[in-house]
This record gives sequence, structure tokens and C-alpha cells, in this order.
Amino acid sequence: MAYSAPGRTAFRSLFYLWVSILLFGDIGALYAQVVNFPDPALDQTLTNKLNKTPSQLTVAYMATLTNLNLSVVHVGDPIIRDTSGLETAFNARFLDLSGSMISNYSGGNPAY
Repeated sequence: MAYSAPGRTAFRSLFYLWVSILLFGDIGALYAQVVNFPDPALDQTLTNKLNKTPSQLTVAYMATLTNLNLSVVHVGDPIIRDTSGLETAFNARFLDLSGSMISNYSGGNPAY
């Protein structure tokens, strides 16, 4: 596991916020947006494991997540193939997708 300097995550979050304000103007509207997960299995897994409705999976909510365990546990659990949309969970430090068949990875940069 790589060392991460204290405050680096906070700096990165502030940087993303600053860039978002510059690009999009109204940050409140941006954070209120519902995240689109093209993979129905990812959408279903998130709503089930986080006990949320799809409309509650906003950019603001996803940014609060630090641990995401989306592993396939039981036979019949949906198999995630596309991670598009997970990049909004930019504060996540742990992501478990074991048992999935990922054909892409759009979750952002690995931890430093």
C-alpha cells in the first residue's frame, strides 16, 4: 500500500470542487444530479448494498462514500461488467468488485 501524505485527499477534493465550479458554475446543481449507471447490475448492486433508491444516488452522495463493497457474494447476485458512474465516488479508498466481470474501468486513478 502506498503512502499518502496527510491532507492530500482533502486537497484533491477541494481541487475537484474548484474545477467543477469553474466548469459548471452552479455546484449545487451539479451535486444534486442523479448519477447514471449504464450497467443495470451496478445500479441494482449499489441500490441494494447502500439501501438507497436510484434517485438518491446523487453526485453529492457518491462523493461521501469512502468504502464500496460491491462483491458478488451469492449465486444469482448481479454480475457487474461496466463501472461507468463510479468515478463520482472520488473519495472512495476501498473498492471491492470481486466476482464481477469488468470489461472497462472508469473509476479514476488508483490511490497514491
